[in-house]
Amino acid sequence: MVTQGYTSFHKREFSCSYLSHVINIITAFYYGYGIIYGYVNRQAAEAEYRERQARELEEIKIKKTKIKAALYDGTSLKHHASRKKRIESLMYSTNQFHEYMPQYFKKKKECLDRNRGASRANTNLNKFLKRHNLRSQDNVLDIIYEPLVVSDDTKDIEFRPNKRVNNNNLYRISPQDTISSKRSRPSPISDDDSLEAGPLSLNLH
Repeated sequence: MVTQGYTSFHKREFSCSYLSHVINIITAFYYGYGIIYGYVNRQAAEAEYRERQARELEEIKIKKTKIKAALYDGTSLKHHASRKKRIESLMYSTNQFHEYMPQYFKKKKECLDRNRGASRANTNLNKFLKRHNLRSQDNVLDIIYEPLVVSDDTKDIEFRPNKRVNNNNLYRISPQDTISSKRSRPSPISDDDSLEAGPLSLNLH
């Protein structure tokens, strides 16, 4: 009886120690798994953060480039697409215009040399201007033929573009009225009446 009790006691002790050992192994396994799992998740989160940050920086860089291009074209980012289309359309129409006008001048000169009217050439010019959305102006139709000068003459036009011409009839309100020229300021009577801007100095003594 004593031997059987001793044996059963040792069996229970062994089973308890074995069970405790197994629990420790399982706990260590899950603990290590948790560390590894957390490390992997942390690495994945950091990689995702770096990727998102790089993507945001790239978007900011692209937006800055677009804003710079919009400012270069004299508009905002919102209206840059439409402004770009207008610029491209204007450049295309301008190139077509400079290619067409020498032919028009040559054809018109041939008509004038043969004492023939240039109405057909003018009609074709009007069709060309309308097709390319350009305004038909009288000075284009009535221009005198010159050798092919279409590029260097702009410097004379842009030299003083806002200068008012008093002799132009377009500035007259009526046939009897004309715009008078500006009065020139007379020279100062004394040194106190100076042409330079500044505070008024009074001598009260």
